[in-house]
Amino acid sequence: MEGAHSHTTKANLSRLSLAKSESKPNAYTGRVNASRLSGVNTGAFVRNASILSRLGGESVLSSLVRFFYGKALHDVRISRLFDAPDAATIESFIQQQISFLNLALSGSGTVEVQATYANLASIGISNEQFGAVVESITATLRGQNVPPTVIDEVEAYCESVRASVVR
Repeated sequence: MEGAHSHTTKANLSRLSLAKSESKPNAYTGRVNASRLSGVNTGAFVRNASILSRLGGESVLSSLVRFFYGKALHDVRISRLFDAPDAATIESFIQQQISFLNLALSGSGTVEVQATYANLASIGISNEQFGAVVESITATLRGQNVPPTVIDEVEAYCESVRASVVR
């Protein structure tokens, strides 16, 4: 019976107790070896991350969309694009916008994103309205202390889709 539980042999128990008593961290103790991480190029991780990741992920995006929506509803240039007859419909629009931006800013769902751009183009959004939306987005991001480099990326992204939305 003793041979069936080889992990409980005296030699293994001795090694386990020795490992627990070691105060010096090693690769197997679960501690981060800071000297090994100092050579990691963190800029490469940031450059390869999606805009959504650099904004802070889905939970931050949800909050940003809600702040943006409040600004958009108060802007006379674009309020008609975001207004709805009741709170439930507005909440539905907000959820749709969060879903769309999640796809668009993460770099996935290209077909769905292009279909949404085509739908927006069918609404007849003017160049001025598009600019007002970008202004509201930028103001929202600044108001929520998003780093300027990420704001610049979001603005660049908006400009890259202008021709698909404004007809």
